[in-house]
Amino acid sequence: MDNKQYWTAVATSEYIKGDKPIGIVVHGIELVLFRDQNQCVRVLEDRCPHRRVPLSLGTVCEGRIRCAYHGWSFDGSTGACVDIPNLDRGERISPRYRVKTFQTCERDGFVFVAPSSEKSEPPGVDVENNPPSELNELYGNSCIAMPVTEYVAALLDGPETLLRFGGVGVSDFFLGDPVYRGNWLVCDREASWDRGSKPPGIKAISRPLILRVEIERHKCAAKVWLLNADEEPLAVVTMGFSSGMRSTTTLCWRYRQFPAWRHNAPVWLRLFQLLGLSAVDVYTSIPGDGIAGLLKGPSRHLELHVMDQHKQVESGGELSC
Repeated sequence: MDNKQYWTAVATSEYIKGDKPIGIVVHGIELVLFRDQNQCVRVLEDRCPHRRVPLSLGTVCEGRIRCAYHGWSFDGSTGACVDIPNLDRGERISPRYRVKTFQTCERDGFVFVAPSSEKSEPPGVDVENNPPSELNELYGNSCIAMPVTEYVAALLDGPETLLRFGGVGVSDFFLGDPVYRGNWLVCDREASWDRGSKPPGIKAISRPLILRVEIERHKCAAKVWLLNADEEPLAVVTMGFSSGMRSTTTLCWRYRQFPAWRHNAPVWLRLFQLLGLSAVDVYTSIPGDGIAGLLKGPSRHLELHVMDQHKQVESGGELSC
């Protein structure tokens, strides 16, 4: 399936500032993001129509993006060139000097982009109707040196290779088979509070936690939940990803911690976090041997679902969730 037609979270809101354009590759399309004079996020193709220089190398001036090469300036909402420094006062700017624009919206702390030209309603992150966070949110933006399909597969088969909740260990035991709930493939694993070492001789370990990974069916988003035994949410990492250049993954994420975390986390973990232990680590450098050693498990369900969708499209049927 072609993910270019779907809305994708491409950056956290904090990543796009008013004074500097940001170049991002989304599903292989080179884009530049910046904020205009009203602080609205604008998204253009990352190429000046004059000499094809990346606009992300330029600057933001009075809410417009200015090319670093010859100083041409472009309006973010229309993509039209609005200023060429070396024109005489009476000369008119040709309407052909225009940069392609893309649909965008800012919601739930993420910037979404729809590379498709078709008008559609942008999504929300929909984290359990966005329950209030007890602590300050954490967030990040990075480029991962592995293809997005492999990143998604690793998130299902071995999430511990890609991220870690501080003070939590994840087991190899799956709690049932992966299932589709609406648009999301859901996979649960046992987890436990973990200080990083186990006393010798203890074989039975209490695992009062659940690590739940949810993958959106278009493979553009994921949610990694930490739940207690009653499936009450303690924390969640919401992720958006897309195919970058040269088989990389463009990744953005947000971490939220909920009030129930305080009532479930052991005293030592709360103390460690007060002393500086990170509540979550989303790895930007991923060792190849860890990924290569993962056995293919829940990711097979996602592959089979995508294959079924391809068959439906080829047979003229409608796509199912």
